Amino acid sequence: MNRRVTAMSVINLLQCPFCLRPMRPPFFRCPRLHLLCSTCQNSNVVCPECGEWLSGNRSQDTERLALQLPYSCPNDGCPDTRLLAQLTQHTKVCPYRLYDCIPCRPRCRWRGFREDILQHLRDEHPELVWNKSYNSVVYENFDTVTSHSCTHAVLAHGRLFWSHSCRDSDKRLLYEVVQLVGPAEQASYFRFTIEYYRQGKPGKQQVISGLVQPEREDFTAGDCLTVDLRALEEFLNEKKQLFYSLKIDYIPES
Repeated sequence: MNRRVTAMSVINLLQCPFCLRPMRPPFFRCPRLHLLCSTCQNSNVVCPECGEWLSGNRSQDTERLALQLPYSCPNDGCPDTRLLAQLTQHTKVCPYRLYDCIPCRPRCRWRGFREDILQHLRDEHPELVWNKSYNSVVYENFDTVTSHSCTHAVLAHGRLFWSHSCRDSDKRLLYEVVQLVGPAEQASYFRFTIEYYRQGKPGKQQVISGLVQPEREDFTAGDCLTVDLRALEEFLNEKKQLFYSLKIDYIPES
């Protein structure tokens, strides 16, 4: 029997006797050393195996063992196994996970697989899909004193990207980030460039550029490029329009 089969066999033994689900730390034990998962520990006062009163004691030896075992990804169809310390991060970017409709959540309740995202957006939210590597748009009634967030899907170089834009009126900053919807290690193959400009006014422009980031549902300011909102005021015309372009370039591998 090889090592992997042995490890998986141990994981199969670490099954909660009450809910019959694979257990992850913290593990609890009754006075007779029967193990329970944290959910069942919190919802029961006696051990379902022997009827002994539960005391809340942890089985730390078993927890240390579990941290050394390869657990299967919980997403159906995914063949990956990871240590528990790595599994949470993997499930967030697993290609077999279910995606929300990120540009329109929570009002859109669609959930589906990665390969179905683009079709859903084209069917239900076509105004949020940009179909080229270079896109130029006009933001109407743009203001620098109201917080606002938006996300567009960009189809470029045969790949799908998220373009996130977030205005923070308190900090007077605009955050911009582009993410690859796909393998994290391929994100650095692409660079994005954003230009803000005033139409018909040569020299009235600001350009920012950065590497495309791996997809993360909850990106942070540290992932983004920032622009001072006050600097954008000079690009607004009398109709409060801001002209904006986004370009995604493929960077050939060296």
